[in-house]
Amino acid sequence: ASKVATQIGEQLRQVVVHSVTAPLTDTELNRAKQIAIGRLALIHERILERAALLGWYEAMGVGYGFDKELPALIRAVSREDIFSIGKLRLEALPLGIVQP
Repeated sequence: ASKVATQIGEQLRQVVVHSVTAPLTDTELNRAKQIAIGRLALIHERILERAALLGWYEAMGVGYGFDKELPALIRAVSREDIFSIGKLRLEALPLGIVQP
């Protein structure tokens, strides 16, 4: 791997380690929730994207009603939820960098 790829890989690893070991602040969590809910709202502005999203919910087995539940579910996410899932999923994260 090139020197740049190695540096990028190390920086990504540091971000992942930080996300697993450092507690998330309330400000960071609230901002992330607002962004997620805002993006969901933006998807609903276009009929094609809204239809695709509702179809995806049906395909995943949660039904189109999930669309109305999702913002409340996002708001209910706690710092502990993020930490436990991050620790479970990110501790042994493989990293691959593709270069031309």
